[in-house]
Order: sequence, then structure tokens, then C-alpha cells
Amino acid sequence: MSKMKVRFVTALCLVLLFIVLLYVYSPATHVNAPASVAPGPLVECAQENKAIRAYYSTIDSVPDEVVRLMTKFPKGGDLHNHLSGSVMPEDYIAIGVKAGYCYDKGSFKIKECSPGDPLLSEAGSDDIDNIKQALSMYHYDYPDIQGGHDHFFATFGKFGAVSGAYQGAMLAKLLEQASNDNVKYVETMMSFTHDAFNSLFDALTREFPDPDDYKNKENYKRMYTVLEDAGLQDAVNKAGNKITKYEEIAGDILHCDSAEPSDACSVIYRFQGEINRNPPADNLPDASVFVQAAINFALSNADERVVAVNLVSGEDLPVSMQEFGTQMDIFSFFHNQYQDVNIALHAGELTPCFVGEDNPALFSHLSRSLDAGATRIGHGISFEYLDDKQRLEIVAEMTAKNALVEVPMTSNAQILGVTGGDHPFSLYFRLYDVPVAFATDDEGVSYNNFTNEWVYAWRYYNLSMEEMITLARNSLQYSFLKGQPLWTDIPLHTLSKECANDRIGTEPQTAECRAYLNQSQKATVQWNYEIELNDYINKNRAILKTDFGYDRSG
Repeated sequence: MSKMKVRFVTALCLVLLFIVLLYVYSPATHVNAPASVAPGPLVECAQENKAIRAYYSTIDSVPDEVVRLMTKFPKGGDLHNHLSGSVMPEDYIAIGVKAGYCYDKGSFKIKECSPGDPLLSEAGSDDIDNIKQALSMYHYDYPDIQGGHDHFFATFGKFGAVSGAYQGAMLAKLLEQASNDNVKYVETMMSFTHDAFNSLFDALTREFPDPDDYKNKENYKRMYTVLEDAGLQDAVNKAGNKITKYEEIAGDILHCDSAEPSDACSVIYRFQGEINRNPPADNLPDASVFVQAAINFALSNADERVVAVNLVSGEDLPVSMQEFGTQMDIFSFFHNQYQDVNIALHAGELTPCFVGEDNPALFSHLSRSLDAGATRIGHGISFEYLDDKQRLEIVAEMTAKNALVEVPMTSNAQILGVTGGDHPFSLYFRLYDVPVAFATDDEGVSYNNFTNEWVYAWRYYNLSMEEMITLARNSLQYSFLKGQPLWTDIPLHTLSKECANDRIGTEPQTAECRAYLNQSQKATVQWNYEIELNDYINKNRAILKTDFGYDRSG
């Protein structure tokens, strides 16, 4: 049987198994489990974080010449990163100094100045070091897994005064970092709800003041109408204007319209609208998620620069755990209202150390996220802790939805204490043939770079160059750029029929292929990637053969 037939039969079997399992699974673990399924007890994860030390030790063992080669490797896209968490602490400090900010001598957060506060511009070297530690994992000593988790999420409040006001400058920094790591496409998450949230929230909660109102899906259509009447479209218009402003500022910083633009100007970027899944529990958290979702789905539907919506904040935190079912009901509602809007969800960013052994959330957060419309899953770590039947059900649904897993190796080690053999990367990518792409998540908070994500994976998992190329191609194939993709099957090297007679890595030869590329942003970016990849291989042929055993002719 040919490889293509084997893959088809395998996928068909998985889908059929998924259908069977829908009937035999207990309600507590069913993909369509009701929102009322209660999570197990949350626990403190006091285990030693051995993963983070092993992670950096693995990176340090890689020869410098390989790191340089990996830095130049065309990585395709970074599909999972948070704009505010991507900015390096040194850059936040520089922005804060220029803007005249101060800092707190106790917490070392950057803040607007009050009487008696020291100016950030006057901070000595010791305090600068302390501020960098407060804003990131820089020199963090990882007393245990819980400590790393908590410090990671606490950093966002330490630079919030800057990140809430200087998004244009932050976007410029993100594009510079992407360019330095040879990334050509970025999807970054940020909030677009601040200006209009309060008025819309007040309008909604006046009409629906009872927390139980938001657990009744029959109310959602009327809730949506309340928001439309209260100015939802105006909120979308204002958000679009803000995006234009951010782009103009970033373009000016990078000199994109000048005779000598920064290399970062060539990085293509899009936005994902983020929804905080952990709003204050005492202030109708489900209403907050509903309002945020309404704004972001409507914005993504109206503005092609916002290509998806996502949930952010700690998945294991109390509000997210307790309200997860309702949040998925809300996403399902808006997915039905806006069927062309893409959904990428943080899901399965959980381990038994945080939520307890055999907690149904380890399964349901993956299955219900997919059921709510997600076609990309961020992290997906809990897959490691499922039994074989549960894994097969998740794989079957991912196969049916053509979904991808976004894997940020560094933050998984820092937040969850998971890496190496304890990470489900090999299960997804090699055993179950689930598409995977690497991502940075929050490289500023992680105090790391995208190249190290690849360096680690190459060393620990002994990735071949063909596997690395597949991972990079996946990042563009599953991007939310507009248009049909270049590939119909990446592992089988099958191009779309329109370009099947053209040789990738060069300019397109046929009129049919050129026409196909002209009508698809995604396919065009992918074709240009292949040209860059071909150039990289030709320039580094000798070292690729020596260090990677890779010798592609042509």
C-alpha cells in the first residue's frame, strides 16, 4: 500500500473511532460534556522544576556553529505569541525611561510617577537588574514549579503601565526580534477591548444581572442584541483606528517608508484579539468574557488584520477552571454567529501537578476547545496525561478539523515544568501524525529567543532537517493568512494542483500557478518561503551535510 493510502486509511480509522467513542464515553469525559462538569481540586505544584535546568543544559550543549546555522534557518511563522509578553525587559526599560516613568523600590515594577518614586532613568545597575528580574524570568532561580508559574504570570502586571500605552513601539520590537530570528510571518495576540468594554459591560449586566443568566445558552442571542444596541459596531471602529495608529508608529520607528527601511519591515504580521479568561470572579466573570468575545469576533469579522480570537491568562486559575464550560459555550455561540472568524485557543496548558490526578479538565479542555471551533491549540500539554482512548479521540477530532498544535518549548518548561520526554511533542508529531509548529509564546518574559526553541528541539528530539522543514512549513500552512494554502499534504510533498507542475524554490513558471498565488496571501507567503529555503540550503550545503546529515540535490 502506498504511503498516501496508509495516511488516508489511518485518518479514516481515527475519524470512525472518534464517532464510536462519542457513544461509549462517559458524560464526564465526553467531548460534548455539559458545562456543569466540575473540575477537580486545584493544588499547589511544589515539585522541583528539573525541566528548566535540563532545558537550558541541552541548549548550552549545542555547538556555536550549529546555533548560528539555526539562527539563519528560515523558520516560517511564529503563530503563538503575546505582544506584551514578547518585549524584552531592556526594551520596556528603554521605553519607560524615554517616557519619564518611575519604578517601585519594593516590587520593581515600572509605574507612572507619584511623589517620592525614583525615576527609571536614574536607576542604578543593581536596580536595573532587579527590574529585569521583576519583568521576566531573567536570573530567576526556580525554587519549584509553582514558583516559576506564578512569577511568569506576575510579570505582566510589572510592565503593564508601559504595555498598555506603547503598543506601536512594542510592535516594532516584536518585528525586529522576528527578523533577527529569520521569521517571516507573525501572529500576535493583544487586547482591543479597553476603550469600549465598560459601557458595553454595564449595558449587558443591567439587562442580565444574574450570574446564572450567562450559563443559559438560550440567553446569548438576546445578550448579543443588547450589545449591538449599546454600540458594538462603534467599539469595532475604534479598535480598527487603534490598530492603524499602532502600525503607523511601528512603521515610523522602523523607517519602513524610507530609502533605508529596517529588515523588520519585511516581516508580515497579523493580530489575534485576546480575551481574558480570568476576569475578577466577584464581578460577573462570564459577562466579561461575553463582552470581550463580542468585540473581538465582530472586529475579526470586519478587519482582515485581526485574523483570529484567543483566550489568554492562566488556564489553571480558579475562574478559568470553574467557568471553562460556560466560556466554551460562549465561544460556540460566537463561532456560529461568525463562521468565517478563526479561533485559536490556549488549551491543555495543564498538568496533574496543578489540577490533580485524573482531573477531567486534562481531557475536556482539549476536546471542548476543539468542539467550540478552535483549529489551532496552544500548548496542548495535558495530552501527555491522557489514556490511549482519550488520545485517540482528541487526535480524531484534530484530524477531522485539520487542526494544529502550537508548541512553545521554553514557556512550557518555565510555567509547567514540562520538557523533553515528559512533553507530548513526540506523541503529536511522530506517533499520531498531528501537525505541530514551534512558537515563542512570551519571549520577553521567558528572556529567550525563537532560535532557542528550535535549537532545543533539534538537540533533544534529534530532529532531522526534513522534520525541521516540515515544522516550518506547518507554521505557514496553518497560519490564518487569507487564501488557500500552497500544499495539499506537506509530509507527502504534494502541492496544490495549480502549482503541481512548477518547481518550488524558484519563481513560479506557469500562468496557472501565478494566478493561484495572486489570489492567495497564504500561498504567496509559502512560495516565497520556499525560495528563501532553497537559497539557505544552497549557501549552507556543506555544513548541513556534516551536522545534519542533509544532502538535498538541486
